[in-house]
Amino acid sequence: FDVLLPGRIFGGDHYNPYTDTVSLYSDHPAVALHEAGHSHDFNKRRYKGSYAFTRFLMITALFQEYKASEEAINGLEKMNAQREVCSAYDILYPAYGTYVGSGLPILGGFVIGAAAGHIFGRMDSHRCRSGLRSQESTQASSAIPATL
Repeated sequence: FDVLLPGRIFGGDHYNPYTDTVSLYSDHPAVALHEAGHSHDFNKRRYKGSYAFTRFLMITALFQEYKASEEAINGLEKMNAQREVCSAYDILYPAYGTYVGSGLPILGGFVIGAAAGHIFGRMDSHRCRSGLRSQESTQASSAIPATL
């Protein structure tokens, strides 16, 4: 089936808690770490199957997505991959917004959630990149030797 309709087009990156496997179709580090974050979250649970089943409840799904995104961003920060952290906001926030929007009792909630995720993601990404630029300029200016 994947040969005729590849997951990259008709599927998506996901974590399967019942087999404890991650399927990746994108090459974005934040997405890979997000899906691995699901595994980390689920494997900390005593009753993993019950925790997976509660995903049908909107509040649990939002919590699980939040935890996985938090794991991804924290992982990138631990690796000192600041550029990837900034990029993670661009991709993880809109994805989270789709989950929030899907729970809205209005037509087009998914699109509204994705749009809000894009807005907030771009704002945090911009702040992140601004901080990165100022940090780089500070490092560059301290590398220039003082003249007498």
